[in-house]
Amino acid sequence: AEGGGGTASGGGGHGAGKRDDGWLPKAEYEAKKREERARRQREKQQAGIVTGGGGGGGGGSGDDQSGHGRKGRVWGHGRDTWQDVMITMPKRPPPVEETPECRARREAEEIRLRCRDSLRAASTPGELREACAEAKELGLTEEVKAAERKLAKLEAAEA
Repeated sequence: AEGGGGTASGGGGHGAGKRDDGWLPKAEYEAKKREERARRQREKQQAGIVTGGGGGGGGGSGDDQSGHGRKGRVWGHGRDTWQDVMITMPKRPPPVEETPECRARREAEEIRLRCRDSLRAASTPGELREACAEAKELGLTEEVKAAERKLAKLEAAEA
């Protein structure tokens, strides 16, 4: 029943204009895509989301190329979801105010770090003794023990 004039007219005799392989003719396909795009635009406006000016135009240019052959792929889908993510991202917390206590704590930590660096960098027994005395003043007991072992090795090597 479907054979007669249907193939000669390019599938025009089949219900909604689909061909035997399930594809729509190009004009009908593009009309369907325009309707879907308009429907999505209306849904966005109802949801209160304002889209950028060129959002629909970019999707239209891709429709005329090879994108219409892919199954389940909707052009512009990635842009829409990225906008949704940007809308729902939390705001950045306010910067932490630097109080005198925080500043003093940070400076004390920097002094201890410099002392540890000088202990590591000391290459002569004299430099190591100076760095060890500074570490004792700061109360760095573990570092002082390590420095004394290093000092013993240096003195043994020189002797």
